[in-house]
Amino acid sequence: MEPDCEATSHGSPDVARMVNPAEEPIPGYFSGRHYTQWVDRVKHLKRSEQYDLALGLLAALIDAAETEADEPIRVSRGTQGSGPARVVEIVDPELRAELAAEHRRHGPALPPPWYYEQAAIIHHKQQRFDLEAEILERYLRRMDTARRPANGDEIEARVSRRLVNAKIALAKQASAGYAHEEQIGRERA
Repeated sequence: MEPDCEATSHGSPDVARMVNPAEEPIPGYFSGRHYTQWVDRVKHLKRSEQYDLALGLLAALIDAAETEADEPIRVSRGTQGSGPARVVEIVDPELRAELAAEHRRHGPALPPPWYYEQAAIIHHKQQRFDLEAEILERYLRRMDTARRPANGDEIEARVSRRLVNAKIALAKQASAGYAHEEQIGRERA
């Protein structure tokens, strides 16, 4: 079931139509669904080569994932099946204070790398190596300040390898562009 459509500022107008602006923003949610419930839609958009639409959706999902990771007071509770998750607001003042203190002590949670990696893959396919590097650097910056999962070193190595490859491709692209401009200059002279 697709969400109701309205306008917003998440890139593509088609993605923008998926948001209901009257909804109160809930950390981790986009258009009434938890960001993890959009994976199949992202995969479908990529398979059908609707890359700009996929990138717009991924931008919104990354924002939702980061917002949830930064929020120490609300807890998302999934439900069985495809029903919506419940968001529980912690109301006990002692528990809220304890969670907030732990959040300050250990930093925010780390969002899943999949969303960043999918955006990077699309940028790479489009030969937008600058944007590929930018989204990967954004994830690595979050890793510097977030609580690391048990497989954090493996994630960091994988994202770092992809970043190195993006920077190499960007350098080659820039070099090829410079050589092309230089050749055009010689032909004009």
